[in-house]
Amino acid sequence: MLLHDYLILFKVPEHLQTEKDLFMYRSYIAQKKYGVVLDEIRPSTAQDELISVRLLAEYLSSESKRFENENLIFYNNNEK
Repeated sequence: MLLHDYLILFKVPEHLQTEKDLFMYRSYIAQKKYGVVLDEIRPSTAQDELISVRLLAEYLSSESKRFENENLIFYNNNEK
């Protein structure tokens, strides 16, 4: 069962909803599933805490893409 499915089934009191969401999105970031976080947290509608998590996902997403591109360039240069 996916974490998201589990958290949907597990009823959380309203005052803990944001903490649950933070935990869920931080776990997606730890799994390097940045796209899930970016798709689900919209800057215009999210709370400040969730926007912070979205910014972290954006930063790590661009960092991982940059690292992949650097590795590709490195491997292509070594093949010559």
